[in-house]
Amino acid sequence: MKIEIVEFYLHSINATDGSFKGTLHVYLCDIQMDLRGIVVTKIPGKPKLHFNIPRKSDTVDGKKVLYPIVSFTDLNKNRLLSQAVRKQGTEYVEKFMDDFNKAKK
Repeated sequence: MKIEIVEFYLHSINATDGSFKGTLHVYLCDIQMDLRGIVVTKIPGKPKLHFNIPRKSDTVDGKKVLYPIVSFTDLNKNRLLSQAVRKQGTEYVEKFMDDFNKAKK
């Protein structure tokens, strides 16, 4: 499944231990669909990506935004999507945070 990581939005960071929270925006190229609101958290270790976000406050007007739960009827497509997002998303977030930390110095 072809995807593009559009952006990682950093919401909070703990300067003491390096943990952070944010969301990931992914574009599904084959079906021309945006997938937003994938929660990314890092406590110790690698970032973890979570697909189960039903709502998030909008940063512009503070209103709750509902994100649909997307699922393909073909379970193999669901598996391929999850694998692609986790692999490429983790790589993208790690690079984003490396660049972010370098810019702070």
